[in-house]
Amino acid sequence: MNLNTSEILFFAAFIFCVVLDWVNYLRFSYNIKKPLKKNKTRYSSPYQKTAHLYRSYKELSNDKFKIVKIYVKSMDTSNNFVEKTFDFFSKFIFTLAVAVIGYNVAISSAMLTFLNNNKEEIIKVNEHQWIESNKKIFSTFTDGYELYTSLIISGTILLIIIMNHLFINSLKQSHHKQHLTVIEEVEKELSHK
Repeated sequence: MNLNTSEILFFAAFIFCVVLDWVNYLRFSYNIKKPLKKNKTRYSSPYQKTAHLYRSYKELSNDKFKIVKIYVKSMDTSNNFVEKTFDFFSKFIFTLAVAVIGYNVAISSAMLTFLNNNKEEIIKVNEHQWIESNKKIFSTFTDGYELYTSLIISGTILLIIIMNHLFINSLKQSHHKQHLTVIEEVEKELSHK
């Protein structure tokens, strides 16, 4: 597979986006767990992780608990900018590309049909021009094929980036919700004392 410069840049951007998303998730995960007691054990069930979170939040002093609660509640797990950017690319850029491809194919097909239907008259006038016109139309189709292929590849890569982002976003929201739920329960227990 012979890649040109723009395809290499596109793949580099793809790798950058995926790595950036994962780094962002790992930073989020580190920051949400930062004030809690460190625990290196692996949990065999989700209940053990929740129990550890509960105990860790409960062991915080009242002042630290309030600060952590405010911090966790104020965390923004939505990535509106990233989602709007993907939305822009998927709706505008690909729609525009498909429209240009459709226009190219329609004009080339119409020209090819015209040249074929009027073949005898055009050949009588200038056979060389008829041959050159057909070559140009077919070269437009073959050049378009490369464009179609790169559009399919870029669309697939963009889909992978979007799926990766949605997966990471759901992980972030799940962790955030778990921490908020545990904080709420600890807060209820502390208020009843």
